[in-house]
Amino acid sequence: RQQIAAEGSCIVPNVLDPGSVQRWLAKPCFPSDLGLLTPEVNEAENFENLQREEFLFPDLMDKQDLMRKILEMEDGCNYAQSIGSLDTCRCSWCKDQPKPRPWVDEETARVEISMVLFNPQYGSYTYVSINFVFNRGGHVYAFIHCLSAFVDFFMRPVSELAITFIAALIWFGALAYATLGETQEIISTVRNSNRGFWRAIRDDYVDFYNVVDWLSIIIGTTAIAYYIRSRLAVAEVNNTLPLMIGASLEPGADYQATAKTFFLAAESMSKAKKDTETLMMFY
Repeated sequence: RQQIAAEGSCIVPNVLDPGSVQRWLAKPCFPSDLGLLTPEVNEAENFENLQREEFLFPDLMDKQDLMRKILEMEDGCNYAQSIGSLDTCRCSWCKDQPKPRPWVDEETARVEISMVLFNPQYGSYTYVSINFVFNRGGHVYAFIHCLSAFVDFFMRPVSELAITFIAALIWFGALAYATLGETQEIISTVRNSNRGFWRAIRDDYVDFYNVVDWLSIIIGTTAIAYYIRSRLAVAEVNNTLPLMIGASLEPGADYQATAKTFFLAAESMSKAKKDTETLMMFY
């Protein structure tokens, strides 16, 4: 699948008539900020508005079929159309266009080839994306990005779980202690003031250290919510995995739909875990 650049104006010398230049070029320009500098890995975590989705299924297609589909994506179904056999073209997006066209063209800003790997040795899922970023100078950057998540946090050795639980209890205790202490301080401040609730908070309670404490409480609580969200996303992948295994063992007409459902669940899982890790870094 691809990230597409929007059509924009071409940059030409002022002495030239834009209309004449457009007729001379015979195609629009598609400016893009991607690839201006060496891409960062976070650019591979943009899953929004990706288009031209195509699937390569080793379970359903042999090596020759896979190679033929890739060639037809490059060719844009032009050969199939030239022999009057467009329906046999394996590039779904190419043949659905008013005029068959290559899968990669001037609009392409980033191509993502992605897959989901399951590692039973570690009990983890890994969302692997191979990314090609096309800058407008003609260079193509290529890099691989991986996002992983454990299938079940509690399926670990007891020694590891004990340390983790102790650390988590200390952290939860500190967060609860800070919340309780700040709440009691607010109640005490308001009770001992005769200037009303908001003026008492503003004049007698708010200071640098109390603000820092509440920021810590808010971010810590949000991190807990993000962690729960990430585990729910993992649970969704776990629930979808049996369907994917069944479709792989006995491929049928619903194979692509099942694979897409599993893939989207893994994508949401990877993004949720990344958001949780980013928030914990700020915390």
